[in-house]
Amino acid sequence: MQHERLPFFVPDIGEEEINAVTKVLQSGILTGGASGGPQVNEFERKFAERMGSGFDAIAVSSCTMGMIIALKRLGVGIGDEVITTCLTFTATAEAIAAVGAKPVIVDIDPATLNWDWEQVVSRISPRTAALLPVHFAGLPIDMDLLRAETIHGICIVEDAAHALGSKFQGVPIGGHHFSTTVFSFYPNKAMTTGEGGMIVTSKPTLMADYRIVRLHGIYRSPDAMPWDYRVVEPGLKANMDEISAAIGIAQLEKLEAGQLKRQQIAEAYTKAFADLDVELPPQPHPGDTHAWHLYVLRLPSWRSRNHFIHQMDSFGIGTSVHYVPLCLHPQWKKELDLHETDFPHAMDYFQRSVSLPIYPKMTAQDVDRVIDTVRALLT
Repeated sequence: MQHERLPFFVPDIGEEEINAVTKVLQSGILTGGASGGPQVNEFERKFAERMGSGFDAIAVSSCTMGMIIALKRLGVGIGDEVITTCLTFTATAEAIAAVGAKPVIVDIDPATLNWDWEQVVSRISPRTAALLPVHFAGLPIDMDLLRAETIHGICIVEDAAHALGSKFQGVPIGGHHFSTTVFSFYPNKAMTTGEGGMIVTSKPTLMADYRIVRLHGIYRSPDAMPWDYRVVEPGLKANMDEISAAIGIAQLEKLEAGQLKRQQIAEAYTKAFADLDVELPPQPHPGDTHAWHLYVLRLPSWRSRNHFIHQMDSFGIGTSVHYVPLCLHPQWKKELDLHETDFPHAMDYFQRSVSLPIYPKMTAQDVDRVIDTVRALLT
């Protein structure tokens, strides 16, 4: 029997984004150089407003490049160490390695799927230049613990690829004054620009430096001729184009509605699966907000995760796995001398986890279909 395909994810793109792109193409201004074009500047302004008073934002070509820019300009480099989690996409470690520093990988807390804070503290050394937390699946980490570490001169750069819409004790992730936060606009995120990312900070001097690094280390004096510029340091090619920014502006208008829809789907799943022999995703603490970028079930150890995925696929429902832990990738195993036995919680999670569809374009019928199929397979 053939089943209509329900993809794991479909971005919420409509006429608003199409019209915005058309206007940019008709304008003839497709990029804005070192200072950004009109669409980029508007996108940055509107995004920063969502973080709270006193924050600034800089649009970049990807979350990965945003993390590289932040680490580079904060002075993290050769001989330094940066602590992060084993349960993340490879880009988190890549950004650290890209500036010449060494990623120091810790296991996860199985109760939250975020990093194990006790391990983080135990791995801090005189070589620790920064901490790079990941708010896994959109569940915020304890920001108060991070704030305490800044008094020791350790920089905080947040990988908030999952966390647009997350809040810690009512404050948006990205709205804490002691850190630099980097978001992702990849197609499966809370909002998309196709490819792209955003750096957020409340430190004006630091933001000015980030802007210089973003495009080839170029500084342009306010009273200079339009053609005149000076390269003041080695930079990167990481600016966002006008087309992507126009999509981002349109997507921002849908963000709150999309976040509410994700919350509703997560609540429906949690209620429907409460009596099954599965481990449900961690719930946020009182006062916190989960962005629900991912909804991950952990199957019992006796059940084959891959067989379950094949079964879901046979019913036309897309699923995924997030992520292959860093300790399993040949690059990081070799480079960092990682061993699977050092990350028992990440490995247990990986062997049992499956991500279900959760996105704003899902209809009530789609959600019911996922629920009914999961229950039929696991009851």
